[in-house]
Amino acid sequence: METKINDKICKTLYEKIDGYPKYCSPIRYPKPSFSNRVTFHDMILSNMNALVPSVDMAIYTRYDQSEIELWINKTKEYANAINQNIQNKCDGQLSKIRAIKEREQKSKDFDMKKMDNLPEDIIRYVHDFLLPETRIQLLIARYPFYMTNLNKITCVNLKKYLACVYSKYVKTAMCYNSKFQDRYLCITDFTGFSVNFARKEIGLDQLSNVFHALTTAIPKTPGYHRYFQKKALKLLQSLIYIGVYRINDVRHNK
Repeated sequence: METKINDKICKTLYEKIDGYPKYCSPIRYPKPSFSNRVTFHDMILSNMNALVPSVDMAIYTRYDQSEIELWINKTKEYANAINQNIQNKCDGQLSKIRAIKEREQKSKDFDMKKMDNLPEDIIRYVHDFLLPETRIQLLIARYPFYMTNLNKITCVNLKKYLACVYSKYVKTAMCYNSKFQDRYLCITDFTGFSVNFARKEIGLDQLSNVFHALTTAIPKTPGYHRYFQKKALKLLQSLIYIGVYRINDVRHNK
C-alpha cells in the first residue's frame, strides 16, 4: 500500500536536500508582491524559489553532473511531497465539512418531541451522540426560559455562582494558560468579568456574556474549537441546572 505523504515525510525529504549549498538563509522578510503587505504567498514563493538548485553554485562547489541531477530530483521530490501533503490536508477538511453537514442534517431530522416521554437519563444518553453545537441548540429549545428563571436568584447566591463560573470557565478557558499559550486568543467577544456588581442584572449579563464568548470563540485549530464548544455546553448545562432544577433553592440565601 502506498505511503500517505504527511508532515514527517516532508521533513525527512527536506533533510535530504538541506545539506546542499544555498545562496541564502530562510527568507523571513520577502519583498511584498501586493502593496506594502507581506503575504503568505510572498513567504512561500520566495523560500521555495530559494530551494531551486543552482547549477552555477553546484559547479562552483565541484559537483559532477550526476550529483547535480540527484540534487535537482531530490528537490523536485520534496516540492511534490509538500504539494501532496497540502492536498491531503485539504481533502481531509473537505471530508470533515461534509461529515459535519451530514451530522447536522441528521440532528435536524431527529424529532426530539418523540423523546419527551422518555426518562431523563435516556435523553441524556441520546444527546451524547450529538455534536456539542447541536446539543446546545436542543437544550436552549427545550429550556427557553432558563435565563428568565435566573432572575429569581438572590444577589448573594448569584455572586457565589459567578465565582464558580469564573473559576471553571473564565480563568481556565478564557485567560492565558502557560500550557496553551495562544488558546485564549480565540476569545474575542468578551467584555470582562467581575463578581462584584451593584445590580443583579449586571451579574446575569456577565453569565450571558461568558456563554456567548465561548460559543463564538474563533476555531483557530480543530482542538480549540472542540474545547470551547464543550466548555460552552457544560456552562449551559450548569445554567439550566440552576435556572430550572435548583431555582427554588437559590431564591433564598442559605
